[in-house]
Amino acid sequence: MRVIGDMVWFTYSSFGLVGYTLTDLLAPLPEGVDPTEIWSREGKADNFDHRPVAVGYLDLTSVPGYEHVDYEFLFFDHTDVLGEVVLYIGAGDAGLAVVDVTDPSTPTVVELVPTVGNATAAVVRNGRLYVADDAGGVVAFR
Repeated sequence: MRVIGDMVWFTYSSFGLVGYTLTDLLAPLPEGVDPTEIWSREGKADNFDHRPVAVGYLDLTSVPGYEHVDYEFLFFDHTDVLGEVVLYIGAGDAGLAVVDVTDPSTPTVVELVPTVGNATAAVVRNGRLYVADDAGGVVAFR
């Protein structure tokens, strides 16, 4: 999870990337709603859902050209340079995913960079990008 401005981004393994506004996440539940039961499964007579609506969502396999990619979005970091917000996401066997979320409603895959191992995390420090790559060790990008 990463808070960037008024957005909160979550990675959900093979489910993808989901973004919500802070306002939506912090909005109070309707009176009488148990905070441990905010939605019901479909098909129940009393179907209800008080979860916030995602502003942005990205499943890599729904992007043309990546339909058959075996991935899982794991730990990530970001850069915000002059309002351009880019996420660097460890994407498992798929490598490093570079995703532009400048417009939160349309996360866009900039690049999927293959790595030797299994990219599990990415961090940006001192102008460099480091990727934890399981058996591949640590990959440094400039």
